Amino acid sequence: MRVNSTFAVAALVALTAALGATVPGGAAAATTYRQLTAGDGYTCGLTKAGRVVCRGYDAYGQTRVPAGKYTQVAAGPFGLTCALTRDSTVRCWGYRPPFRHRRVAPDTNQIAVDGQSVCGLTRAGHATCWGAGDVVGTRTGRYRQLAAGDGFACGLRQNRRIACWGAPTPAVVRTVPDGTYAQLSTRYSTACALDRTGKATCWGDDDFGQTSVPPGTYRQVSPGSSHTCALTLAGKVACWGRRNASVVVDVPGGTYASVVSGNTHACALTRDGRPVCWGTKRAGLPR
Repeated sequence: MRVNSTFAVAALVALTAALGATVPGGAAAATTYRQLTAGDGYTCGLTKAGRVVCRGYDAYGQTRVPAGKYTQVAAGPFGLTCALTRDSTVRCWGYRPPFRHRRVAPDTNQIAVDGQSVCGLTRAGHATCWGAGDVVGTRTGRYRQLAAGDGFACGLRQNRRIACWGAPTPAVVRTVPDGTYAQLSTRYSTACALDRTGKATCWGDDDFGQTSVPPGTYRQVSPGSSHTCALTLAGKVACWGRRNASVVVDVPGGTYASVVSGNTHACALTRDGRPVCWGTKRAGLPR
């Protein structure tokens, strides 16, 4: 199974290890974000100014962001990262990118990365994937949202039903749930969706109980490799999956606007744009 996630600053390592979460430090303390994405041992964030910042594991250059202004960033398996520029170009870096730069339709407003390919979604709902593997090509129908995992991609159709495609082996592709949904999220070999009432449904690999959703209602859900995290309607973080793992045990208090899961860490974004990360040390953005 492949993983991706992380942001770290050397001067913070000792204190972070002691606290089990990222802490403010230096010039990074003033940075605020509007979107986070978590990968295998690293994390990337899109600042409110349109800059992408990545920290953490960097064996493949996955934290070395090309200069530019961006509207979205997406981390995929193996350390592949891509971002959408303001001039409708997708730029990719890290582990074996399928391309470095690619012009896309000018109304593209979403991207998703599966590790070998990149999918884009236009405002009109047209989905196209480029690169290698089994997800490439233009998808029929129209979609509201795209998400990708390890060798597969899923889309939330205009009728709010879910379609998944890619290699025939992933359980995510074979066991797509029936019903209609308002939100979709995938990662590694797991997918989750929320219906309009806030009920979460997860499917795919369940080796560690990551698809066994606790009772409750949620407003966002994000699966990782062996865990899943979600935000309750009140903005509290809840995580489940691998027992005794710090990413499940050391969930921070407080209320948040969004949450993302990586391999063995997770990050949540406060309402004022500050990241709070926990789990694997040195895998999250400093506040």
